[in-house]
Amino acid sequence: MSHAPREAHRLDVLAETRLLDSDAEAAFDRLTRLASQLLNAPVALVSLVDDRRQFFKSAFGLGEPWCSRRETPLSHSFCQHVTRERSVLRVDDAPTDPRVMDNRAIRDLNVQAYLGTPLMVDDEALGSFCVIDSKPRHWTDAEEKLLRDLGDSVVAEIELRLALRHAHEQRMLTDALLDGLAEGVLAVNPKQELLVVNKAARGLMGDARRVGGKVIPDWTTTHRSLSADGTALPPEETPLVRALRGQSTEALEFSVQEAGATAPTWLEASGRPVRDAKGEIIAAVSVFRDVTERKRISSELERNEQLYRAMVQHLPNGAILLVDQELRYVAADGPILATALANAELESIVGRSVAEVSASGYRDALITVYQGALRGERHHLEIQRGRRFYDLDVVPLGEGLARQAMVFLYDVTARRLEMAELEGARAKLERQAKALAEASVTDELTGLLNRRGFLLIAEQEMRVAQRNKQKMVLFFADLNGMKAINDTLGHKVGDEALKATALLLRGVFRSSDVIARLGGDEYVVLATHAAATSGDIFAIRLRELVSEYNSKGGAFKLSISVGTSIYDPMLPLSLEAMLAEADQGMYAHKQITKLSGNPGAPSIGPASVPGTRKPVTSPSGLHRIKLT
Repeated sequence: MSHAPREAHRLDVLAETRLLDSDAEAAFDRLTRLASQLLNAPVALVSLVDDRRQFFKSAFGLGEPWCSRRETPLSHSFCQHVTRERSVLRVDDAPTDPRVMDNRAIRDLNVQAYLGTPLMVDDEALGSFCVIDSKPRHWTDAEEKLLRDLGDSVVAEIELRLALRHAHEQRMLTDALLDGLAEGVLAVNPKQELLVVNKAARGLMGDARRVGGKVIPDWTTTHRSLSADGTALPPEETPLVRALRGQSTEALEFSVQEAGATAPTWLEASGRPVRDAKGEIIAAVSVFRDVTERKRISSELERNEQLYRAMVQHLPNGAILLVDQELRYVAADGPILATALANAELESIVGRSVAEVSASGYRDALITVYQGALRGERHHLEIQRGRRFYDLDVVPLGEGLARQAMVFLYDVTARRLEMAELEGARAKLERQAKALAEASVTDELTGLLNRRGFLLIAEQEMRVAQRNKQKMVLFFADLNGMKAINDTLGHKVGDEALKATALLLRGVFRSSDVIARLGGDEYVVLATHAAATSGDIFAIRLRELVSEYNSKGGAFKLSISVGTSIYDPMLPLSLEAMLAEADQGMYAHKQITKLSGNPGAPSIGPASVPGTRKPVTSPSGLHRIKLT
């Protein structure tokens, strides 16, 4: 990892500890005091180094005003060397040690001898654990080892705080996730003490159920509980208690009714044991939901079966069916049955099996969802018969061996067609949005027009100029040395050079002129309403602005090669021809500059070919200018 990214990562790790500018803590003060005593050094520090200072998390024996300030600038820091080198630093006589002899801590803090070891956290040196003497001394290997051992204790304290905070944050996240669940969640240890009680569980069980409390050993003293078949459910058969015995429970339905309640609450619960690495049960978890409403709906469906049969006759696109344990239709009514499930010639499907009546294309799927409903599950299924589409909602009706599957069948062909139309409209909108995005005309880096935008607007301007018999000048500019800037200073600085060039072009040309970055280091300007001699004026102005920019002494100097082409409505050229002509002129003078032996001169040369003050004009009327 290079220095800059590593330093950024180191500072991130340091910030993550949240120790900078924090209060003093006894745990760190004990270690600095111990280091001072064991190494017979008057000063001991836990120093954390950021990009501008060193902060003392603990400072033993440090004089004022530094003890109260608890920090020094890096000009007074020996610890920065430990942090940068990621290794122990021994200084026996600071004024004569070339590594630190210029450090202002020698004068201002009387640092004559120094021994520091890096504080490594997450493979980054966050600072130094060090001792300081006010007189020269020779540090021994034994003293260094002792300091490293004490430094490991400092690191352990830092890592402990990180771990505790991360654990706390993780617990807060877990609690938030659990409280966001609609299902109740309970967890107990083998002593039946509550470890987890989420918001839904407190709502179902009462706010008295809190973490740290105990499960009621005999709940028959507070409420009555019944299994789905109506028999009493003893406490030892609940999913939570069964899980403590190592047994898992799936979707157990039972009712709970507290004393004084007018109606029971129906729950569906599952339970699992939690085991450690040795297979020992360390906890039990139960997840449950209130299914009282579902039970009520099922009862209502059963009581109102006849009502539904009467109503279904008036559903133009629906039907209702009942399937028994033998997978036979025991009731069916509705105007769409013949086309949806049965062969057209069948007048009735009551008494027939699902396999006999259903078309082969979806027979297996129907049997699967019906069997699920007979086990107490709810299912949704979509089927297609010919060009018609149908939705089936399958719900269990009744309990035990008397349970049936009730099927609500709807013809949704019209809805499917509407959805297809909406999907087509959406796709059309997406295509239009994509077309708009592709029509973007702005260069993101410089804010100038991009190639597409320039071509669109320049073509329009040329049509106007041709119609009004107006001349224009086209400039083709190339930023010299762009590769060298990128290679030596980096692409970020290269981007700054590109933006600076764009800014200079904006300063030279008028708001009515069309300025664009074609790509890379190439720019183009179409100066509208401009005479053929305007090129000299623009070139001089550009030369002045480039010279002014370079005189400021930035990280790079700008050098721009320019070629021009004149648009004459009496002898019109196409935009493509003008671009090619100006590009050739720019390239020719770039080569002339290279042959002159001064291709990268930072100063601005004349706005014309060396030896003249007039632009060189080719037989085609081409103006070529070299700006360096």
